[in-house]
Amino acid sequence: MPQRNAAGTSLTEILVSLGIVSALATIAIPAVTSLYWQMELSSATNRLYNLVQLARHNALTQQTRVSVCPLSTSGDCSKIWKGNISAFTDTNGNRNFDEGDTLLNTYQLPEPIKIIWRGMGSGNNLHFNRQGITFVSNGTFTLTHREKTMQLIISRLGKPKVVAAK
Repeated sequence: MPQRNAAGTSLTEILVSLGIVSALATIAIPAVTSLYWQMELSSATNRLYNLVQLARHNALTQQTRVSVCPLSTSGDCSKIWKGNISAFTDTNGNRNFDEGDTLLNTYQLPEPIKIIWRGMGSGNNLHFNRQGITFVSNGTFTLTHREKTMQLIISRLGKPKVVAAK
């Protein structure tokens, strides 16, 4: 009967391999988590950028006032930027979603993302006139997710610009 050479893995080799894999996982998990947070923040910033661009574009093409803000259930612009952020035509310029106004789009802000709006004037919203210009509601959106931060700056001419994360 022929003899077979049985080659196997010893317990020591398995334990060393498991030790190496666990050390690599310990190093990689925080880096991957941080990358995930950065991607989630970047996605939220890009979605908000697109909403602002849509609002400005509609103000220019439809020659009407357009507002961007988080709407309360009564149609008023909320001071707290969370939940649904909406862009709507604001035909009378009162910065409220009234009868006759058209909802252009709504963006559901993910729960872990926080937005702070710092604008000129006393308004808590972004408002474009018929020429797509903001005049006194220009400002900065600061988006944060854990320790990551990005900004979306709106110029007086209504042009949005994303500033890289800190």
